[in-house]
Amino acid sequence: MRLAALAAAAGLAAAPSQPQFSSTVSPVRWSELRFSYRAGCPVPPAQLRTVRVTHWGFDSRAHVGSLVVHRSVTADVVAVFRRLYEARFPIRRMVPVTRYRGDDDASMAADNTSAFNCRRVSGSSSWSMHAYGLAIDINPREN
Repeated sequence: MRLAALAAAAGLAAAPSQPQFSSTVSPVRWSELRFSYRAGCPVPPAQLRTVRVTHWGFDSRAHVGSLVVHRSVTADVVAVFRRLYEARFPIRRMVPVTRYRGDDDASMAADNTSAFNCRRVSGSSSWSMHAYGLAIDINPREN
């Protein structure tokens, strides 16, 4: 007898099934860069990709979020977020920082997990790794 049938026969409700992890990688759209990309950025938009992944929220429900990252790291990003999903690691929200008009402080205040933002290291003339799409801030208020 299958587990669901046994549970039903015993008068027990079957545990809800966990949604499967899913991911997609696609070319970045201008709407995802509108406020985070600037003239002179160290990488052109053609080298950036949007990665959409399933993640667990603080509400214990599955959500789909997106990050803009360099195309060279998309497989690694998907692998990391798959492991986080399997571990049920909660993520508050995950949207491109352009949703916050490219303002890191606003994105962090919203506890937004984000990656690409063409900006310099604070107090420096050096590009941040975020300007290359090679850094991700996960739950910045907690971390």
